[in-house]
Amino acid sequence: MENHKEVTIQRFYDWMANAATHGRKKNLNRNSILRVSGLLSRIFKVAIEMGLMSESPIKKTLLRINAEEGGHHTALPDREVARIKQEIPSLDVRDERVFMALLVYTGMRPEEVLGLKWEDVHLSKQYAEVKRAVTYPRRNQPVIKGTKTKKSVRTVILPRALVEILIPCVQSSGFVCSGDQPWTWTVMDNIKQRAYKKLQIKGFSNYDFRSTYGTQLKESGLSSAIVADLMGHADTRMVETVYARTRHEGVMKQLEAVEAINAVL
Repeated sequence: MENHKEVTIQRFYDWMANAATHGRKKNLNRNSILRVSGLLSRIFKVAIEMGLMSESPIKKTLLRINAEEGGHHTALPDREVARIKQEIPSLDVRDERVFMALLVYTGMRPEEVLGLKWEDVHLSKQYAEVKRAVTYPRRNQPVIKGTKTKKSVRTVILPRALVEILIPCVQSSGFVCSGDQPWTWTVMDNIKQRAYKKLQIKGFSNYDFRSTYGTQLKESGLSSAIVADLMGHADTRMVETVYARTRHEGVMKQLEAVEAINAVL
């Protein structure tokens, strides 16, 4: 008979795989559940060392993760990114213009964009400081919290094109996107949907602009360590496994190097 502790863990795995049916925003994918499993495994290991239990219920041969495989966000083609950048200044609504400009030009996480304050923006020196994030654990009401990791607290470069968009909107204090208080989820989603429609963005998400930024940095020749620092990753693993690996534009940027090799031959 299965150990009752293993049955409980299995039920927890299944709950996470079907979280959307339990009132959560979405189901957790296989990779997310594996990360939770790893954390639980370490907790149970400490409990065993403290003599609180005799064995861990995390047994991979008995437990099943009945969830979808995790995927990564997609980088936009260079031509599409360039088109969107050209059209952002023409957005007639200030909130749409600022939100999209920060997403496209900085590579910040969407929650970091929402948490950016004017006090942390230095337009004349072309940089901003990421110090907080805004999330929606209860769907609509915003929660102001710290960044994802300690490494996420960082300096973000503001390109001249972005500075030009922000200058007319400058305030002495408050959130760059929203004012005194962060947007509710509904307001944020409405602004995003309207901006995406005007810019004719289809099949991509807010996070895809972050992936695009990282991919373009990597393809420009920057080291994985520098890209990780610029994007607030704790280490280089995400950079090396996700960015600039299979994108057509990235492959074709190596054409000159390949031609040089063949010229020698």
